Formats: sequence, C-alpha cells, structure tokens
Amino acid sequence: MADRRIITVTRDAEIYHVVNITECSDAESIHRRIFSQLQIPLVSQPHFEIYRTELGGVAIGNALDSNRFLNICQELGDGIGSLKFIVQDTRRSSNTPITLATFDSLQNDFWAQDNLSDSTGSPLHRTDMSGDEAMLFQPGSHNPTLIAPGVELGNTLKETRSPNALLGGQINSKMDSQTGIKWARGSLIGRSMYSRVYHALNISTGEIMAVKQVDLPQSDRDREDSKQAFIVQALKNECSVLRRLTHPNIIRFLGSERTLDTLSMFLEYIPGDHLGKLLKDTGKLEDKTVRFITRQIVDGLAYLHVSGVIHCNLKCSNVLVSDFGLCRIFGFSVSEQKENTHEDYRGIRMQGSIYWMAPEMIHDENQFYDPKVDIWSLGCTTTEMQTAQRPWLGENAITVLYKVGVDKEAPPISDTISLTSLGLDFRRQCFRADPAQRSTAAELLHHPWLANSDSPGRTFRGFKAMCDPPGSLEKSPHDSKKDTSFNMTIAQSNTSCLAMPHRPNVSDGQDFIPHSNPSVEIRSTMSSAEIIRHLVSHGCKDQTMDLDLSSCSEYPISSGGSGDVYRGKLKIGHNIAIKCMRFVDLSSDENKIRKDLKYAAREIYTWSRLSHPNVLRLLGLVEYRGQIGMLSLWMDRGAIRDYLAQNTSADRLKLCAQITDGLSYLHEHGVVHGDLKGDNVLISDAGEPLLTDFGNAVLQEQTLRFTYTTDQLNLSLRWAAPELFDESGSHSVWADIFALGMTILEVITGNVPYAELKDVAVTLAIMQHRLPKRPERQIPTRSKYGNFIWLLLNCCWNPDPNKRPTAVQILQHLRLVQQRDLVSY
Repeated sequence: MADRRIITVTRDAEIYHVVNITECSDAESIHRRIFSQLQIPLVSQPHFEIYRTELGGVAIGNALDSNRFLNICQELGDGIGSLKFIVQDTRRSSNTPITLATFDSLQNDFWAQDNLSDSTGSPLHRTDMSGDEAMLFQPGSHNPTLIAPGVELGNTLKETRSPNALLGGQINSKMDSQTGIKWARGSLIGRSMYSRVYHALNISTGEIMAVKQVDLPQSDRDREDSKQAFIVQALKNECSVLRRLTHPNIIRFLGSERTLDTLSMFLEYIPGDHLGKLLKDTGKLEDKTVRFITRQIVDGLAYLHVSGVIHCNLKCSNVLVSDFGLCRIFGFSVSEQKENTHEDYRGIRMQGSIYWMAPEMIHDENQFYDPKVDIWSLGCTTTEMQTAQRPWLGENAITVLYKVGVDKEAPPISDTISLTSLGLDFRRQCFRADPAQRSTAAELLHHPWLANSDSPGRTFRGFKAMCDPPGSLEKSPHDSKKDTSFNMTIAQSNTSCLAMPHRPNVSDGQDFIPHSNPSVEIRSTMSSAEIIRHLVSHGCKDQTMDLDLSSCSEYPISSGGSGDVYRGKLKIGHNIAIKCMRFVDLSSDENKIRKDLKYAAREIYTWSRLSHPNVLRLLGLVEYRGQIGMLSLWMDRGAIRDYLAQNTSADRLKLCAQITDGLSYLHEHGVVHGDLKGDNVLISDAGEPLLTDFGNAVLQEQTLRFTYTTDQLNLSLRWAAPELFDESGSHSVWADIFALGMTILEVITGNVPYAELKDVAVTLAIMQHRLPKRPERQIPTRSKYGNFIWLLLNCCWNPDPNKRPTAVQILQHLRLVQQRDLVSY
C-alpha cells in the first residue's frame, strides 16, 4: 500500500463523477469531456448548465459561461487537487439555483428582522473564500443558504443592508439616470438572437423584476448590422412607450439603464407564463375563461388607445397571465404612439405578426392605419384561445397575406368549435373589413358577450391548476421527479480518462460522396451521433478536432432565416465561418431539436456534393456549441451588395454571368438551390462570386435520403416565384430561374428587387404578376443591349414556369453582353 492517498469525505448521498481534464486546453474541450463521461447526448447538451458547488447539491450562483468556467478550471494549474461542479438539466430540475423562492426566503427570513451584520457572532456570518466568490452560512446548518459569486461582501452589506444584493451573480451599481435602480441580475428566463431576459432584484426595494437586455454595437461591423440596430431601436421604442403607461392590464415599466455594453429595460415580474405557452399546456379554453381574459385585454387596449398608443402586435404570446388569471399586455417593441391616434398614420412601416395582421396594414407606404388594427388582432387572439391554435393554421404566410390583404378574409374557425350567438357577434365586430365599421375597444367593453366576465366562476382554480395533471396537487413525497442533476469532480492527474467516440475523417481529396455507399435514410428520431456517422461515411469531413476553439466568436457575426454564422480559425491558421442551426427557444422540446439537426444534416450532405469555382466550398462539419456546424472559409469581402457598394466600378454583368454559371452547375448535378439572392452570394478575395446557403436546397439523386417533414416553405419574399405562393408550391429549377432574374437585377442596381415597396406589398405585386420597375439608370432604353437584358429578365419572370429559360441559356446570352453595352447614348 502506498504511503499517501487522497480521499474525499462527504456526508451527502450524491454520486460524484471524476472527470480528468489533463489534456484539455480550452472550455469547449472540457465541456466535451464532461458530457461524454456523463453520457449526455449532443441533442440534449444545450439544456445542461454547469454550476460551482462546494457541498452536496448546493449550487453557487449562476450557470458558468465558457470563459468563467475555464478560468476556474485553470486554478488547477499545478496539476494537484480537484474542483466540484454541478451539471444540471434545466428542463426538468426543480432545484434551479437562483429562483423566486430564493428571493422570497431571503426577504422573509433574513431581512425582515434587519439582523445581518459582518461580525462572526451574528445570526448570519460569512466565510471567506479565495477568489471572487463567497458563501453565507446559517449557524447550525450543514449547507450554505445563499452563495453569491462576483460580489464584494463587505461593501455590499454596508451599502445596501440587504442580503438580496448577493443574488444573481452581478451587482450593477450604475444608477439609471431616470430611476436610480441598483440591481442584481438573476437567472436567465429566455433569449432570442439579440436579446436576453433575466430574473432581477431591485436591491433598494427588494422588488423582483424582469430585465430585458440587448447588446450595444461595439465595433464598426456591429454598427453596420442593420438587424442589431433595429433590435436596439425597438427596445428604446418599447421603453419610450411603456414609460408613460399605468394600467392593471399593461405590464408595469420600472426603468431603464444604458451602459457601455448593454441597454436594459426593467419590468415587473409576473409569476406565470405568456398565454400562448399556457394554451399549449392546457388546450382550448372554455367560453367563460375566454371572456374573462378577453375582458382584461380589451380593458388594456381601451386604455392604450385613449393614451395615444397602438400596440400593433397583439397576440396570445404577448399577453402575460399569472397563475390565477391576471393578464398583462406586453411586447411593445413595434408599437406606435401619436398625440391623436385617430389621425392619419401616413408613412408608418408595416410591422407585427402576419397571422394576426389587419388588412389595412398590408398596403403601400402611402396608406395609413389607426387603433382598429389592434381590434382585428384582438379577434385573432380570441380565436387562439377558443382553438388553442394560431390563426390560419395550415396556411403559409404568403397565402395569408393575400387572403387578408386582398380578399379581406378573417381567419376561419373550425366547425367543431361551438360559439354562442353573442360570441359570434363579438367576432364579427372585430373582423369587419372596413376599419371605420370595426368597433373600438371602448365599445367592445360594453359588448354583451363580455357582460358578467369579471370572473370565470368559482370553479376556476387558475392556470397552474389547469396545467397540473389530475391528482398532482397532492403528491406523495415518494412521487417526486427523478433528480436530473449530476455532481461532478474535475481533477488533473496522469490517469487515463474517457474521451468522445472517435469519428474517422475522410481523405482530403474526397470532394464527392461515393455513390457506392448503400442507401441510408436520415430520420429526425436519429441521435446526432448517428447522423454524424452517416454523414462522415458518405464523404463529409469531420473537422471538429481541427478547430481552434479559443479563436471562435462567442456571438453570431451574422444571421439568416434559421441559422447563425460564427467566425473562427482552424489550428493551421485559416479564418473560417461556422454556420449552425439557431436554437433560441429555451423550451424547445427534443423532437424539435432533432428535426433541426436533420435539417442541418441535409444541408451538409447537399453542400458536400458540390465543387465549382462559383460555389462556396464546404470544408467539413464540426460539433460546435452543442450543435452540428458547417465549416467554410471566411470571406472578408462579404455578400455581393456590400461588395458592390465598396467597388462601384465592378463589372456587374460579368458577376451575373458567374452567378449564373454556378447555378447552371447546381442544376446539371440535380441540385435546386431554393434560396438564391444577393445575401447568399459571397465574394472571394479574388472578386469571384460564390453561391452559398443550401438550407433550402433539394438534391434529386442521393444515396443518403432524408425523411419528409411537413413544414412550411422558407421563402425570401422579394426573390420568390409566384408558384411558391400556392399551397402545393415547392422549390424547383424554374423557381430558381425566377430568383436568378431577381438576383441579376439586384446586382445591376445594387438594391433589392421592388426596393420602393414594403415586404407585404411585394407579395401582392408578385401574385398579381406585376414586375419590378425597369431601372432606367442602370438598364437604359437608349443603350446597345439595354432592351436585350431587360427582355432576358422578363423571360426569367414569366408567370408560366415552363416558359422560363434554363440557366445554361441565360449564361449563353449574358456572355454576349459587356458592361459598356449598357452605357446610355
């Protein structure tokens, strides 16, 4: 027996997993090692978070981000010792480290008696730790009652006299210029591509809040990102609208704050959920409950309209509902405010959600709308509650735009839904096609359908009760959920450790999937490991181990319809782009994530078959941020419109011919692109256009097959062929030709097609076969080949798909014309 042994002594019943990180040099490799040893599937990894711990199952503060996690792990620099962490499934665990229960227990148990002090003999005292973390212990307890990273305890206790200041991991001492809020940030509630919502605590008052944050532009590239600028402006608009509103059915605005990095908006926190989520959990609502909620929404709308505010985006997911039915309207980022909401609203850009949109919002720029748009959306919202489905279920957005904007149709309701005569009349009042004939919110408050709707009856137990399964309100202690968290010890030693299963790479020279491989079908029920294995066996190169994770961007550099692009480097030094499917919904179920994985796999497979000078090359696939990513070289010159803006003398007709050559190659090899437009044409260092983004691509002959999924078409509106608007429409070679014509026009003019029209007006123009206006400046009538080029584009836009030319024919014609042939004479 050796003279020396290292042991861990514990009184808790946790199972500890030792994870060796000797060969791990960055946070991503440590994460992979942890998830591999704990046998957590790739598809589930985004739902797991890692927390610091000292004793048992008590977590310290917030989940650790990659940088903080790596810094803590580097405390083991001398190769001796271990650290303890908790790996926790945030979907099912009831022991979230920072919760409302934590806030409440602090307020009720500790601060009520004002008995907190710094001395060791006090009812509460602190135990110092190395680094920037500390724990508060309650005498006689084996576990810390509160642990708070990132807080200087002495200063915090003296300044605030409240233990609430220790929550959330981040104390923000910067005072808001208008509200003077000093606050602590708690756990993440939700996120989107550009914004995040957290629990928060007002340290001065002890009030629980929700804080919505967006990142402010930090670089020149950020400032040029129109999407990020729009999100920042939308949050500013929301603050401006909410600042002057006070009503029981409107979310309460508490303040705002701007730092060098972020813009934050503070709102009251409503325990519960938005109405859309509750409908998903409970199903359709009874008539008395619909009336109870509708009455509150109408009350809030009436107040908004009198206050000069049009919501513009009313729907169930923008109505918060407490567990016992108290409603608050929120989501004011696209709202409009005027001194007189009944005056002409000329020049307001169409915004909102298509399926809830009123007909008058679907018009050209010189039209206007008034508060009656909210009444139409109210009718859609009541339909949601009555059916537990969004309006126009089964119809794609393009069809809905036509039916509402042109035919003035209201969303249908199933014959299986029984409405009272008063309920039907309320619906008619909301859906009158002429806004002047539509009832106001003030008038609807007195509609007989809403009479006696102050309460849904004594039997109503609230949404929490409705969401609980039968018998769940009185559970035995033995019926509690299985614990889904793991305790884990990370150690450095010379012993061997488990690693991720090895996936062999294919040879560098293998550009096409070998047809000799047996046919395999990819299903959404497959695990990510199975999907990757099949992709690799069919010629896709796995370059996960070649990725320099330390150089990869934390946030997306750019974003498309369903994917985010990150910038990074390979270990050999090449700058690369990593495209990943976007998972923004924290509540996404595993089936949805598996479908997204299948879509990513289909794009990788299609892209990997392609090799042409005008098609961006796929380098391989990677596992990145818990997802399957697509790797390609980074193109510094960006997309073609950005390039043309910086290179005004570029030969645009030559670029058009090269784009057409790339598309011709795709069609010759049985590939339909499905989303051709300027944003999907990148420019190489040599100034050559490269087609990219094959998320909508269709590969006609394939040895690796993908099961059919009944999802709606993804369309880029301004480039979409009219046949795609039909219910039976599908991506095709001929739809690609229509989009090619629009892309050629885009390259020649440097602007998007139908640049003078709003998106919705473009839909009507295409469906009515109204072509873009001829750009006389760039394609002059009085030029050598101006009429020839314009005729060629018109052939691409023929309403009969079968009469459109092929890509080969278009290429032949384009090669006959030079840029100087479009000079006016």
